[in-house]
Formats: sequence, C-alpha cells, structure tokens
Amino acid sequence: MAKIEDEEVRQTALEGRPTSIVKMSLLEGGDRRRYNLPSHEEVAIVFVGDDGAPPPSREVVIYPRGQALKTISSMSANLDSMIYPIFFPRGDAGRHEQLEHHPDRATRVRNRVTLSQYYNYRLSVRETFNPIFYGKKLFQQYAVDAYVKIEGQRLAFIRNNQNRLRSEQYDTLYEHVNNAANNLNVRPGRVVILPSSYVGSPRALKENFEDAMAIIKRYGKPDLFITFTCNPKWKEITENLNPGESPSDRPDLVCRVFKMKLKCFLDDIFKHGVLGKVISHVQVIEFQKRGLPHVHILMHFVNDDKLETAEGIDSLISAEIPDQTVDPELFEIIKTCMIHGPCGILNPNSSCIKDGICTKKFPKEFNPHTVATFNGYPHYRRLDNGRVVVIKGNQVDNR
Repeated sequence: MAKIEDEEVRQTALEGRPTSIVKMSLLEGGDRRRYNLPSHEEVAIVFVGDDGAPPPSREVVIYPRGQALKTISSMSANLDSMIYPIFFPRGDAGRHEQLEHHPDRATRVRNRVTLSQYYNYRLSVRETFNPIFYGKKLFQQYAVDAYVKIEGQRLAFIRNNQNRLRSEQYDTLYEHVNNAANNLNVRPGRVVILPSSYVGSPRALKENFEDAMAIIKRYGKPDLFITFTCNPKWKEITENLNPGESPSDRPDLVCRVFKMKLKCFLDDIFKHGVLGKVISHVQVIEFQKRGLPHVHILMHFVNDDKLETAEGIDSLISAEIPDQTVDPELFEIIKTCMIHGPCGILNPNSSCIKDGICTKKFPKEFNPHTVATFNGYPHYRRLDNGRVVVIKGNQVDNR
C-alpha cells in the first residue's frame, strides 16, 4: 500500500493535479464472505502484484557503509541473512540457483534444490537448535515471505516458458485481446497463459469443478458431507510448543499435525472402510478467515452402504449430547467443540445472528425420530431426555 501511495504522490506531482486518497477497505457484511474481517488470529501477507499474483521478483535496496546504495535480487543467497540476521547471525548463505541436491537424492532430471525444497528443509524440526522456531511474529513473516518467493518463482517460470506450454494454441485469445486494445486505443499488454497445472489458477478450479460435476452426474448426490477441522488443543500441537508460544506462533507445526491427522482420518475412511465402502469422493482444504485449516469431503458409498433409512443415519450421525456416564471423553469433546452458540435470546449478539434470527437455524425442535428426506438434509433425532451442558453460564440441551 505504501508503494501505491508513493507512486500516486509522484504521479500527481508530475501532472500537477490534486493527490487522490489511497485507502485499504476491509468490507464487512453477511453476504461478503470473501471479504469479511477475520474472526481469529491468522498469518497473512500483503503484496502488490499484477492481477493479484505474487510479484515474480522483489529487489531489496541496501546501503553499505561508505558506498552507494545497491539492490539485491530476491533470488540472492544472501537475502535471508540480511533480512533476518537474528535467524542467521553468521551470515549463512541461503538457497541459490546452483545449489545441488545431495548425491543420494539427485536424479538425472532434478539435481538442483528448488525454493520449495529449500524452505521445507529450513522448517523441518530437528534435535539441533533452530532459532527460526522461536521468532514468533518474525517467524510468521519468514514463513509468508518464503511462500511469496516460491509462488513468484513458479509464476516467473510459467511466464518465461510459454512455448513449452504450447501457448501458441491460444491464437483466438490473442486476437481478441488485440482487438479490444485497438478499440480502446491502448497498447495491448503481453498475454500470459496460466495453465491448469498451477494450483489455484482459474483453469485448475474450472477443471476440478468439471470433474466434481462429472462424479455427481455419474453417482448422483453425495451420501455424506464431512468437515474435519484442526484443533489447536490437540496434544501433538500443545506438547511441541516452546514455552510461551501459542499455536499461531507455529503455523508450520499446526499444518504438519493437521496433515498427519487428516491422512490417518482419510485412511480410516477410504482404505479401511470404517463408514462403508466409498466409490468416489471430492475434498478441498481451506483456511478461510479462521486461521486454522479444515477440509470438506463429499463422498459416495456403494449401494449396500448408502444411508437411506433413519436407522442407517443414526448408526453414523448423532445430533444429541452423549451420556456423560457412558462415555465421558466423548461428552467433553462434544461439550467443548460441537455445541453451537448459545445464541438467540440467550446471546443476541452472537456472530450467527442476523435480523434477530440465527442463520444456522438454531435452536432446532426436539425430534423423537430421524426423518430422511430425498432432496435436502435429514432431520436428525433430538430427544428431549433432559441432558444439558452449561456453556457460558447457559444451559444448552439437544436442540
């Protein structure tokens, strides 16, 4: 933002016009989910780039003692040591383009270390002391800085290797861009094709969407929608934090534990069939605005394992508070992680309240039996059995 503001001030001075006001607007609103303010701590970076892409290169200006200023490329092996001297007090050289793999890991095709591999190495936990993990906010900056460098280099490779991507096949697109530029009497820019192999690109999203729709067309609506969420209180996270640290200080640890637990969870479902035999699934990992990762999974079962009856649904899904005497561990998990609210008259200022009504439609009605619906969500069993938990000083029951 400072760069944009400085450029605006310089340009207006040259043109002799009043300086425009440059602001960063964080829009709030129930329907602007993409631009809602974060509700929890998260690690992020703000950068300036074309079309929202990370910049392919970022030169750093230094002022050596007694010399004129110099610029250092973002690919320089000395850059990390100069920006993060507390992490590299001896001025250790970082990754450079000629850095080779260990002979045991080198292949004929890949014998040099990529940026991604280098930072994976830097962020690996070992028995030796690593000051990076004690940096807290500086470590967070180091992590997002590394991410932008990696993504910027990947985009630069795509930009500089359009011939290898067969971009000449997009002649119609080039013609359209040139015609549009001529109509506006402007000079057309360079057209760069972003292939579907780049994760997160519009083409990748479109192909994934089409694949998902093909699965739906073949097997019908999914049988289960599962959300698996990272819990910062997992012992694998809390037991590996350094004294005085919080999970937000160690995004590497949080993501590593989440990935390992997710792998075990998916193995139970797809390899061991604990919920039934799965014939297809679609999944996506998100961070959204809540800081911690979570995954959404849609899946189809074979016909014999489909949840088409109330009994079948009740065998896998429960919307009720468990019996504390029978399973105290499950009771504590449900009480801590799975209770909505309270909201409504008990808490009218809850984030889920809009126009005085809970957007998640809580509280529900007591329901003696699960009702399976053909189109839509089932109405789960919610017995009026007197079981309650106390949340924020309020009693919450199965509704």
